[in-house]
Amino acid sequence: MMQRNNIKQELVFIVFIIVVVSGLPVTLGAETGELSVSIFEHNDRIPLPCRAWVSVGGKRFFNPVTKSCTPYARDRSFSCDGHFIIRIPAGKAIVHIERGKEYLSVDKEITILKNQTTKVDITLKRWINMQKEDWYSSDMHCHFGLNNIEILKQLALADDINLEPILTLWNHQRSTSNDKSSTRIGRRSRNFWRKSYTRYK
Repeated sequence: MMQRNNIKQELVFIVFIIVVVSGLPVTLGAETGELSVSIFEHNDRIPLPCRAWVSVGGKRFFNPVTKSCTPYARDRSFSCDGHFIIRIPAGKAIVHIERGKEYLSVDKEITILKNQTTKVDITLKRWINMQKEDWYSSDMHCHFGLNNIEILKQLALADDINLEPILTLWNHQRSTSNDKSSTRIGRRSRNFWRKSYTRYK
């Protein structure tokens, strides 16, 4: 009986270890490096707010070490002010950068060196300029759940939103260390409003 109880205890311990290890981040114990990315518009050297994520071996990484960035767990992406640093496993990686509907997204393959910082500049090209045609983008469904105007501003700029009315009802989202961007629900939809159809008083 004692031997059988010992076997049960050992099995429980083994299962416990397996569960704990399987829940640890992929990067734990792996050789990692830092990726430093700066984003600019074509023919301009001013940092361009955008949305991004990094893929390594089919896994997305979206929690940069740069404090000004805003991770968004629902989309597995983050917004930034035009620059970010993220720690990821060494080896081949793909950086995805996008900004709304008027810019061509970029997927750039790079090699991350272990224990080093790999610096990359990425340029986004605009394929159309709706404002020159008197059209302005908007997000008509946005909850202000964290009461942080800086986060909201960054998200709007990263998605190239011109008009963003804020809903003040049903704002019960909670902030977490891994997801500061609970100010909105789901992926942004894009609407365009013609200036000639709108009267400003």
